[in-house]
Amino acid sequence: MDTTPPGGPDRKGRPSALTDPEGYMRDFEQRVAHIRERAERVQDLMNDTSVRLESEEGEVAVTVNIGGGLLNIELSPTTRTMSGPGVAALIMETYHRAAAEASQRSVDVMSEMLGDDSEAMGMIRQSINRYAPKED
Repeated sequence: MDTTPPGGPDRKGRPSALTDPEGYMRDFEQRVAHIRERAERVQDLMNDTSVRLESEEGEVAVTVNIGGGLLNIELSPTTRTMSGPGVAALIMETYHRAAAEASQRSVDVMSEMLGDDSEAMGMIRQSINRYAPKED
């Protein structure tokens, strides 16, 4: 049973829209500003985060953004002596490892915004796990 007096503050102590519409709007605007600040901080983190990984022997380096989008591929001079399919396979293997790390970083960034144990984070983790590259 709700014991909040009609027109009184809600359970979180926020002003009532019925008895204090100006206070209600101030509180609402403050909450929206706080959410916007957090969202902008997360967006900045996501925009500024990239993952660069090298193959085990350093022949290939791949850089991806936090969403796994390919930003750069670097080939060392030793790739000249490798077969085309060998280089391609090395690029793909390195890319998959970088994309998996980027996925984990995106989870870390989003958990800051949404809360690590939130229902939304559970859905994000489930989605990332569904599409994450499978280990051989």
